[in-house]
Amino acid sequence: SGDFGKVNNASPYYIVTLDRRNSTKRFLSYFALLFIIILLLWIVTPSHIIRNNWLVMVTFLINGVLWTCLLLYEVSKHPYSFSVIHWTFFLLFFFFAAIVQYMNNEFPWIDYRSDSVLIRANLILTLWTFGVIVGQNTRTLMANRKSRLKEKLTSRIECNHIMATVAIAMIIALVRVKTIGLSNLLSRGTSSYSVSDNGAISMLIEKCMQATSYFSTAIIVLAYKKRKCGLGAMIVSMGCLLIAYPPTGIARYAAAAIYLGILLTYSEKLKKENIFIFILLGAFSFVLPVLNAFRNLAFNEVDLFETLKDITDNFSTMWLAGDYDAYTMLTLAIDHVSTNGVTWMRQLVGVALFWVPRAIWKNKPVGSGYFIADNLGWTFKNLSCPLPGEAYINLGVIGVLLGGILIGKIMRFLDNCYWYRNKEDDRRIDVVYPVTMMMFFFMCRGDLLSSAAYMVAYIVVCYIMSYVYRVDK
Repeated sequence: SGDFGKVNNASPYYIVTLDRRNSTKRFLSYFALLFIIILLLWIVTPSHIIRNNWLVMVTFLINGVLWTCLLLYEVSKHPYSFSVIHWTFFLLFFFFAAIVQYMNNEFPWIDYRSDSVLIRANLILTLWTFGVIVGQNTRTLMANRKSRLKEKLTSRIECNHIMATVAIAMIIALVRVKTIGLSNLLSRGTSSYSVSDNGAISMLIEKCMQATSYFSTAIIVLAYKKRKCGLGAMIVSMGCLLIAYPPTGIARYAAAAIYLGILLTYSEKLKKENIFIFILLGAFSFVLPVLNAFRNLAFNEVDLFETLKDITDNFSTMWLAGDYDAYTMLTLAIDHVSTNGVTWMRQLVGVALFWVPRAIWKNKPVGSGYFIADNLGWTFKNLSCPLPGEAYINLGVIGVLLGGILIGKIMRFLDNCYWYRNKEDDRRIDVVYPVTMMMFFFMCRGDLLSSAAYMVAYIVVCYIMSYVYRVDK
């Protein structure tokens, strides 16, 4: 036939060829990711190893190999997901950072950690991992309730008030510029502003404003991507977001959540190719340390080239800094439970009731990192507490297993809601998933009290705004 040489897009030949190309690209991306992980381990290994107890190293390596396999497995299913974020965090903070700190015998905030507590910490992390795997692979008795929640998350929205949405973004940007100043907004060291004498209320208002600015932009981005309308509105809203909350002027977790969230909302390519994990590793290794330079200095006082040079020159030792204290805080949580016992869920109750003013609840629990530091009599108490540490300090080993199962179920549910979808519709979860997924990375580090409060602020604002745009209301 004369048509024999033509390739029909629906032909079996074309489909098989496309599958082979996709399989080759996926294999290359997995190989590249595995190569980067091995390369990182080689780079961060100190030339002179101070501590190397074989049993401690074995428990580190078992967990490291396990998390690498789980990360590769999740990336093979979806380019990005809550599960990808979870295992990336564990690999970076509980393997790379932890093993570097151990081999250098230098832990953040405290000079020494015994081999016995390190082995116990690694076994607790293994138990948490087992719990997450169980949670992701078992059915729940709450199937009907989950179905109703899934229906709400996947309800369709449509941006039919574009000008009003842009106006909201512009008002927030103008308020921020008026109260703080355009130049002061550029650095976190000069952009602080309190809208109330009550610290909790001030934080809540600020986070709600930030969330409103983000979702105003995200909803318009989604509308433009789906229907190719409102290009001018999208540019204006993104400009307002950038003015109100520049990456250098806000906390690093917020910068990562906001701008990677917008990127994921806009880009279809990131949904189809395994690029995101490399962006995440690059942002973690270089971008976030650069943003840290603006924490206490004005924008014009920061030398970007010198900062980048310091990061590159000290890449193998930057893992010893306080920013990578998640593993140390887990060991301190173990010490606290050994000395004082578990809190019997008191810390978790404080998280659930974070919105209750401390003036009403005099003995309201503080964050678990602060709680541990306060019990140790430390003056500096702004410390993290990772999710396994939160679970352990609340309910011991049982808490770790149950916490892992719960987190596994939540991750599986959200990932399924987002990825198994009708591609023609704009859904509520399409707006909230990218930003909360990025926030989850920092929730893994903790502490849970502050990160949960920030997460809830975003979820509530998203629910309100998406309800306004809901098609079937």
